[in-house]
Amino acid sequence: MIFTKDKITLSWDCVDSLCLTLTDNLVTCPDTGLPRDDVHIVGIARGGLIPATILSHLTGFRMTPVHHSNRDDDISGVFPKELEEMLLHGDTTIVFVDDICDTGKTNLEVIDLVTKFRPSLESVEFVCLVEKYLSHFTCNAAGLTVCDNRWVVFPWEV
Repeated sequence: MIFTKDKITLSWDCVDSLCLTLTDNLVTCPDTGLPRDDVHIVGIARGGLIPATILSHLTGFRMTPVHHSNRDDDISGVFPKELEEMLLHGDTTIVFVDDICDTGKTNLEVIDLVTKFRPSLESVEFVCLVEKYLSHFTCNAAGLTVCDNRWVVFPWEV
């Protein structure tokens, strides 16, 4: 990780390390501390696809990509049928993964979509590699919390 006055640049090794940190949150039930096997990882495109794939490989849990982006006014609000069915039946913990929770806007919009299928948000979690302390949304788990507003650069953006 490289820290400068304006930005934080993450290496691939750092991303791997943050993903390893997050695996404990995925494989262990936060309420009981017992192992869980009912998790389905959902990678939020664009930035969440890479960490979601890594987490899927590390844990053995299935992963589904969804396209929901605030970048360049490109917002999509459609979930794949497979994900809609899992949300409707409620027997699987759905964990949304993104690279960063900056303002929290993406996660709040995803919650609006999720509540159409699972109004109580029961067994729905959000994890990210990096969470900004000043975000309007608090993830269930973050690999790293940044306490200022520096730009974060991920290795796939270089």
